[in-house]
Amino acid sequence: MNGTAGHSQVGAPPPTFGSVNVRARAGAVAAAATVMAMAGVLVGAPAATAKGGEVGGTGSSYYLSDTFSTKANVEFTYGRPGDEVFVGDWDGDGRDTLAIRRGATFHVRNTNTTGGADYTFTYGRPGDIVLAGDWNGDGRDTLAVRRGPVYHVKNTLTGGPADQEVVYGRAGDAVLVGDWNGDGTDTFAVRRGAEYHVKNSIAPGKADKVAVYGRPGDSVYVGDFDGDTLDTFTVRRGAQYFIANQIRAGEADRTVVYGRSTDTTMVGDWNGDGVDSLGVRRDVQPAPVQPPDGPGGSSEAAQALAALDRIDVATSLAGGYDRDRFGSGWATTNGCDTRNRVLNRDLINISHRAGTSGCIVETGTLQDPYTGKTINFVRGVGTSNAVQIDHVVAVASAWRLGANAWTDAERRAFYNDLDNLLAVDGPTNSSKGDSTLGEWQPPNSAAHCAYAITYIEVTYEYDLALTYGDVAYARELLPTC
Repeated sequence: MNGTAGHSQVGAPPPTFGSVNVRARAGAVAAAATVMAMAGVLVGAPAATAKGGEVGGTGSSYYLSDTFSTKANVEFTYGRPGDEVFVGDWDGDGRDTLAIRRGATFHVRNTNTTGGADYTFTYGRPGDIVLAGDWNGDGRDTLAVRRGPVYHVKNTLTGGPADQEVVYGRAGDAVLVGDWNGDGTDTFAVRRGAEYHVKNSIAPGKADKVAVYGRPGDSVYVGDFDGDTLDTFTVRRGAQYFIANQIRAGEADRTVVYGRSTDTTMVGDWNGDGVDSLGVRRDVQPAPVQPPDGPGGSSEAAQALAALDRIDVATSLAGGYDRDRFGSGWATTNGCDTRNRVLNRDLINISHRAGTSGCIVETGTLQDPYTGKTINFVRGVGTSNAVQIDHVVAVASAWRLGANAWTDAERRAFYNDLDNLLAVDGPTNSSKGDSTLGEWQPPNSAAHCAYAITYIEVTYEYDLALTYGDVAYARELLPTC
């Protein structure tokens, strides 16, 4: 299908950072109503995965092949090792990329490269089963939430009520997603053992086709493996894949070997050529790390210490910083700019401007993590700056420590990455300026650990460097966290 893909299970993590609470999210990203459009996994049966659901496994390293070669031609890292991962064509360019889910928040990236999310949104409840597909044939994958046999389908990557609700199959069915008839629209199929019940419309009723393929315990993936616009099945046994180019019983049309038997498999059209191929998610572990000695010993601090060993220490700083290379300001995603998205996340007791669909925050209360103060936010000239949006890793610092080598698009994504943004006290943010971790810490000492862990997490995920002062400070602080 045009850019949705298949998935599987397996793995365990490099430096994983637990929920770092410097964000003071006060109930955090309330589970709005959706689940991210992705490709490739079967939901409901343990030994099978297929297009539409969460990839499974752990790790933040990805190895993609644009052909059915045994060797990856695209390698990159994204997100955290423990993230839920989905595959889909989120922007309609014909290429499948990744999105990650944390609770009910989805972080979408539109290129298969290392970097931050291009945009973030919330949908559904944290425990929902999420499926991804192109439900309306517009060339973009979006999400559906499955609750028992009821599917809540959304045709945009936004929160809010579903565009369509339908009942199909049984609550315990394993569900697959695919374009079974080549009409450009994804629909559901259910798997019962080795039997597949395929439906060509999102509607209740009997299956349009029933077929048998493989064995009941096989891991199963979905994709358009020959470029004829029809999604079909492939069965995985170890590192071997048995591909059928029609939905039918019988021998495979093609057998390929890819990756390792322990890899988590993904399927997607990685290069936009209309043919789905394989990729794997792999957990590349750092050396084992012992919890830090001392009064602290949190797992987040231990993982941050482990990450320090994998982050370069800068021997020189890049010059020529140009703020304009990070974009012209806050990006607008789904009708809401990044500043207001952060305010909506970090403030409580919020009121919104009428007619802005819950975007523009007029008033609210911030429990400021940097000072410990309670700040009453009121939008307006002379009052809005009481609450500012801080880049934990400052933009100018990022430039000097590696972002100077990025593309402008990568810098814009970094500038608007919610994982690196906090709503904070305005004067305190101004006093921080472009200081690095070793040069500045929040006045509120209770926030030092969380701030440092977030700083290291962002640095690690974006493959930036640290200064000697940053590393020295972190090694002294983290064992106490």
